[in-house]
Amino acid sequence: MRTLLLAFLLTTPIPHLVAGKAHKKAAKDAFTVAKGHLPWPVQKGTILYHYGSNRIDDRVTFFSPGITISAEPGVAVCAVFDGEVSSVTIVDGKTVLILRHGSYLTSYGNLVSVVVGKGDKVKKGTVIGQVADEADTDPGQLDFILLKNQKGLNPELWLTKKPRQKPGSKETSSSQI
Repeated sequence: MRTLLLAFLLTTPIPHLVAGKAHKKAAKDAFTVAKGHLPWPVQKGTILYHYGSNRIDDRVTFFSPGITISAEPGVAVCAVFDGEVSSVTIVDGKTVLILRHGSYLTSYGNLVSVVVGKGDKVKKGTVIGQVADEADTDPGQLDFILLKNQKGLNPELWLTKKPRQKPGSKETSSSQI
């Protein structure tokens, strides 16, 4: 799924928004300033796969173009920044929604109940859909990808830092959000 999604994002022309140069520059600058401060697309979950090379076992390694977050099916997925819906499409049987934020794109894969459509303007925190149920996994998974001019970026560097666990906390995974 991740390979197909990356291939789709890099080869499918996504129309630029109809806006003046000043508006595009302002949107790009605002997004750039938000680096490290974007909200997570789901309120609670665990990062299963990080951006870049991931190892499943001693013999299987793969490249992830974004992060995959394990979350309960039906959990709300929210826009991480103000933008415009560039595309809502099906990739490998899963709904993928792409938001444009100036020269940046965010992609939300494995959605159901998408409540926005192409051309809709959304604000940061707006619910755009829900995490789909994965037939072969439990719970569901959200694939979140961030691109600038069709070049992949590490989303974890752009999202707010996860709060540190208090001493004695029962949560031990550093990938909890």
